[in-house]
Amino acid sequence: MQKAEEWNYVQKLEKEKEVTGIYLSGHPLDQYRLELLHFINCTLDKVKESDEHYYCIAGMVTEVNKGVGRERSLPYCRFTLQDLSGSFSAGLYRENYSKYADLITMGQVIYIEGRYRKVKNADRYYFNLSDLRLLATVAEEKSKTLTLRVPIDTITEDSIRFIENVLSKYEGEKKLKINLYDESSEENLSLVSRNVNVNICSELIYELEELGVKYKLN
Repeated sequence: MQKAEEWNYVQKLEKEKEVTGIYLSGHPLDQYRLELLHFINCTLDKVKESDEHYYCIAGMVTEVNKGVGRERSLPYCRFTLQDLSGSFSAGLYRENYSKYADLITMGQVIYIEGRYRKVKNADRYYFNLSDLRLLATVAEEKSKTLTLRVPIDTITEDSIRFIENVLSKYEGEKKLKINLYDESSEENLSLVSRNVNVNICSELIYELEELGVKYKLN
């Protein structure tokens, strides 16, 4: 008998929801903790139409409605996102439809930037979208530098070796900086690595956190 291919994390969660109506063992956004922590400035329940705040938001696509406009016969896409707090709806029209419509599929987890604008001569608002991409690509595409913050008094041969071992597993193209600081004197020394570049990803960040290494993404 041929062994069936094992479901990935998201597939397992979706099967749970199909059977029970809810996610039991987690949520599809759980695996994007790095992106949600560093690149999102608002949860979906806090998004307001009445202000001009520039939003960086993310969620899972839960509704998709694609069609053709009556007046100009142009394709459009309306969709709804959900995160752990609430939901958000927007649309793709004209050039945005051409650029982003293929990314809008049920269950896809996406990242959006934009702000609400008031419709001219009307008492309503529309979301003026300026960027849309897969949330999984955000850390790699928007981060240029990983900065490690290391207290001087914690530096030992072992700690250096542990950090080097972790970084060696995630070679990439992003710059690595190390900020050495003395908590008592508040002095800092910033170093830029010439030999080591890294791939900024969730797995690297998780390992650094387990080592107790503070970090910053730029």
